Amino acid sequence: MQQCQSAKGQGSCALLNLDQWARVDDGNGLPWLHILERARVRNDRAQIEEALHHIGAAARFEGATYAIAGRVADHAGAGDVDGIAALLVAVDAVHIAARIEPYDALNTVCKGASLSDANRRQECEHAAQTLTERSDLPLALLNGAELGRRLGWPTERVDALRRLASSNSAM
Repeated sequence: MQQCQSAKGQGSCALLNLDQWARVDDGNGLPWLHILERARVRNDRAQIEEALHHIGAAARFEGATYAIAGRVADHAGAGDVDGIAALLVAVDAVHIAARIEPYDALNTVCKGASLSDANRRQECEHAAQTLTERSDLPLALLNGAELGRRLGWPTERVDALRRLASSNSAM
């Protein structure tokens, strides 16, 4: 999906869409975050609820962001300078790939008055748990911690999650 962002509707990218991604990558909450964003833009309340539920129920929240670093390493030369250059390119690629997820959709549907609804609050709680407990993305961890803060998680828990996200980003 990330690679097709610049080539939408062209070649094999024409065959790929968010709904297919969610079906093919069953158990991953990440495609549902994108579906949530689409539903929020369309103001499709039913799909917002469905997407929020799938994020919260997901077994994992994976972006495979670090797979990009592996691809860079596969093409790196054998010399010291090649290794250093590959490391720098891989770090930049990971940071760029990690920034494109639409966390603002989750933050929008899980704030303010919407949290007074018990069902919405529970779905947001589950989504925050998915992002903080079952993700390979430092930004997901940070967003989950922020969502948890709004939901009333203990300050110690939120601070520990933020430190963990910062240490993951530093690596």
